[in-house]
Amino acid sequence: MGGGISTCTANKPIICPENYDEKSFEKIVTIYKRLDVNGNMIVEDNELNKMSNLNIKRKKKNLLIKKKIATNCYEKKKLELDLELKKSQEILIEEHKKMLKLMENVIEKDLLNLSNKISELDNLTLNEKRNLFIKKISTKHDEIDFWKFFSYMKNKVNDMDNIVWTPNDKTRRKSSLLVKIKSPNTRSPEYVKKFEYYYPD
Repeated sequence: MGGGISTCTANKPIICPENYDEKSFEKIVTIYKRLDVNGNMIVEDNELNKMSNLNIKRKKKNLLIKKKIATNCYEKKKLELDLELKKSQEILIEEHKKMLKLMENVIEKDLLNLSNKISELDNLTLNEKRNLFIKKISTKHDEIDFWKFFSYMKNKVNDMDNIVWTPNDKTRRKSSLLVKIKSPNTRSPEYVKKFEYYYPD
């Protein structure tokens, strides 16, 4: 008989617990008794080695099962996330398409409107062009106003070089519009001061 480890159930009856299968319990008792085949309440090394190896095998099996469960869980969660991402992308793509379509409609209308305005300008007669310009620099009383003219021309000084002045051209003078020119001195001193505040020398 080799060395061993003492058992702790000497002289104690082994009773099957309540709510437990008696046949399964009987198998456990049989295996337990195999640990003390000589009846001396000493666990034999050989039997202990077998049981220890079986215990490790069972633990490894349980860990492998847990690994498989963890992997399956990861794959399931990953699939759910991929599906959510795909769904979100599809929604975003649809929203993107709708926004693009809306923007295309807006820019199409804007461009058409601008093109029409350009066409209208191209088709203006000389008198219509002059009327448009006079209106730009006149008051509501149809008086040409210096400050309106100045406000219009202040950033267009370079354009003045392109103007051909013909003060002695009688034909042009006869066809000119009859307008009243309002002197810049008719502005109140407060207005001039305020204007000079924004446009200092």
